[in-house]
Parts: sequence; C-alpha cells; structure tokens
Amino acid sequence: MTHTVSFVGLGAMGLNSARLLAAAPDIALRAFDLRAEALSALEAAGGTPCASAAQANQDAGYAVVFVVNGRQAEEVIFGAGGLHETARPGLVIISCVTMLPDEAAAIGRRCRERGWHFIDAPVSGGMVGAAAGTLTVMAAGERGVIDACRFIFDRICKRLMVVGDQAGQGSMVKAINQLLCGVHLAAAGEAMALAERAGLDKQAVLDGWGRARPPHGCSTTAGRAWRRAISARSPAPWTSSSRTLASSMTWRARCASRRRCRRRRCRASSGSRAWAWASWTTRR
Repeated sequence: MTHTVSFVGLGAMGLNSARLLAAAPDIALRAFDLRAEALSALEAAGGTPCASAAQANQDAGYAVVFVVNGRQAEEVIFGAGGLHETARPGLVIISCVTMLPDEAAAIGRRCRERGWHFIDAPVSGGMVGAAAGTLTVMAAGERGVIDACRFIFDRICKRLMVVGDQAGQGSMVKAINQLLCGVHLAAAGEAMALAERAGLDKQAVLDGWGRARPPHGCSTTAGRAWRRAISARSPAPWTSSSRTLASSMTWRARCASRRRCRRRRCRASSGSRAWAWASWTTRR
C-alpha cells in the first residue's frame, strides 16, 4: 500500500528527513518550501515538488510540518495556501517543529475542531541525525494515531519517545531537553574556568574529555550535548570567556532563586537572564 504524504519545510533538517521519506517505496512524497533549490533537491531524491502547502497536501492522508517555529507552523497549516485548503477529514498532521508548549496545544485544539489528528513531535539530533535517520522524536498525541504513523517515524528516527497524549507535551519535553543540553554547555564552561584557574594545560584537559564517556545517567540527547560541548577540542571557545561565564552563571543562580527576577535588572549577561527566566518558569 502506498501512502501519500505531504511535507512542508525543507530546511537543513527537514530536507534530509524528506529525502529519506521520498526514497521509501511505500510513500509518495509531495513537498513544499519557499526555496526553489530545496524543491529541486527534493525532486532529485524522488519527491514531487509543489507550489504551495495546499497543493502538496492534496489527496494526502498524512502531513509532516518541519518549519522553524510555532508562528510558521500555524501559517502553513491555517494560513493562505496552507494545508487546511485541501485537508480531508482524518488528516494526520505530524509537527516536528520546535515551539512553545502553549503554541502546540493551541494548534492541536484547532486541528481537532476541524476533524484532523495532530501529533506534537519535535525532534533532536541535528542535520547529521536527520540525514542518517537517527533523530530522537518526542511525540505526544493519540497512541493509535502515533502507531499508524510508524511507517514515517521508522524512516526518520532511531528513537521514538511517546511522552503523552496531549498536544504540547512533546514540546514541553523538548524544552526540558534544551535546558538539559544548556546545563552541559554551561558545565563545560565552568570546568574550563576551573582548569584555567588551576594552571592546567587546557588542550590536554579538552583532549581528555573528548575520549571520555558522557556522565553516568545522561539521556541520549544530553549525552550528545555533552559531547558537542567539547567536540571542538580547542580551548579557544572556552578560555576567552571562561571567567565571564563563571561569574555570569553565579549571578544566574542567584537571580533564578528569586521570583521577582522578571522585574529586577540582572547584572548577568542576557544569556543568563534567559536561564534565570527558564528556571523561574519551570519551578512555578
């Protein structure tokens, strides 16, 4: 049986995932992107380029949305020339978009009102994972609908995490994952600052980290973040700002412990203020 699948968003990761789907013998892939070069690359991989999301979605039972953010996702689904113009009842929309949980929940509600199924399924793994079909997918939605989409997930990901049955829960897991990745990046900076203060050979320290395993208990994506934090194998990204980062993270910890952090002027960097805000919102 051949499934007609529409695909919107042929960016750095989306194009790689679309290529894998286009190569599948049981999938007829129809895709849309604003960039002509992306559509040409998709056509070369065996997919059918289309002039709009609506055209791509014609006669499709499944739609994969792989755009940048929630605003773009809403536009390609409900906007002019969007999926809604040709969507049939029972359409399954798989959103691989990184967006706010509230945005995903709102889009999910609008889809249900129209008789469509919505799977909130952000991904992790980067361009390399997308090209190899080894992404991690954090999916939330009706379990039976997710199971029916296995023929799609099996080709684009290595690990499918079913994290809930409500739109927004997948995006929340992705947000938590991003915070965890940030912790590893910050920890690497703190460790480098300590090595610098101790007078150690910073290159030797980085080389040692590069041969080590991720800390015990790290999740798959957190482990990758730990590796990325030291993958450059050069002290340059860390030494130039290690003292600033150490000071900044100290202020972040203080600011995050105060619920009025939204209203006070923090002396830390803008990145630390963002961390403080994230810490405050997740602890409410």
